[in-house]
Amino acid sequence: MKQLIVVADMEGASGIFESNSHACLHEELYPEYTDWRIYGRKCITSDVLAVCNAAIDSGIEDILLYDMHFAGCKEFNVELDKLPKQVRVFDLPERSCYWSRIRGQAAIEPFGIITVGQHARNGEANAYFPHTIHTPPLESFFINSIHIAEIGESVMCFSDVPYL
Repeated sequence: MKQLIVVADMEGASGIFESNSHACLHEELYPEYTDWRIYGRKCITSDVLAVCNAAIDSGIEDILLYDMHFAGCKEFNVELDKLPKQVRVFDLPERSCYWSRIRGQAAIEPFGIITVGQHARNGEANAYFPHTIHTPPLESFFINSIHIAEIGESVMCFSDVPYL
């Protein structure tokens, strides 16, 4: 069975800009902002849905989704009820960022990994939403002396898997 890993973040989703960045603020942490529920979730869901539909059309039979935006918040950013039946989410308490558990739930050799809605790492000049990790705030993250962004966590977790 061909399995695809999809890792979604919200800051780089289509329709999210610096002018409406409050749409990324999860209601569990920022209840005063309603644009997350009204607008932000639709943006990331649309992008994830497009990737999933294209993957299924290309012969992928199983899709595992990790919704990493504000990991630790109970409610998903991606509207799961809008996704095809071939999409499952990783079994994680409160969507926590347990990479060993995430890796253990995937096939030994998935077809590939795709990241959706990613952004630049902290310190990148003229970049789109540059930050490394907001919660807890981390300005720099290194693996083997290489400065990486949030995207690096998922890619390193699946280091032997093709990054599509």
